Amino acid sequence: MWVKNTEIETIEEERLKKISEPKSRFRKSLNLGGFAFMIITILSPIVSVTIGVPRGFDYTPRVVLRIDELPEYLPGFLRLATIMGIVIFLISYLILLKSKTTTLMCDKCHATKNLDKNSQCACGGSFINIGNFKWIND
Repeated sequence: MWVKNTEIETIEEERLKKISEPKSRFRKSLNLGGFAFMIITILSPIVSVTIGVPRGFDYTPRVVLRIDELPEYLPGFLRLATIMGIVIFLISYLILLKSKTTTLMCDKCHATKNLDKNSQCACGGSFINIGNFKWIND
């Protein structure tokens, strides 16, 4: 059964959310950026040996590297992986910052919907943020 939270419970939940949400968002983005760095660091040498690397921006053919040539290209691979890791970190952080959908629940019939301009339910109740409710087993 859905029960509306008391004012004290609501204030405590909001306080905990303000503390934990930014850390969680930063941690998720950092993990994604680190994962991208690791994947690019591993795949860059493999792709260079199997497919090859482009030589300049003109239409010269790709040059397939030999394994003994990889140490010369390692700084470039690490620069590429670092730049891509930072870019993916920033993009994911900004996407997670903006990706908040608010679910509302009617205080009478407990129907749910996404946030929009209409705050009145067809049953006569009003839609309230679902975070203001808690589930209690009968």
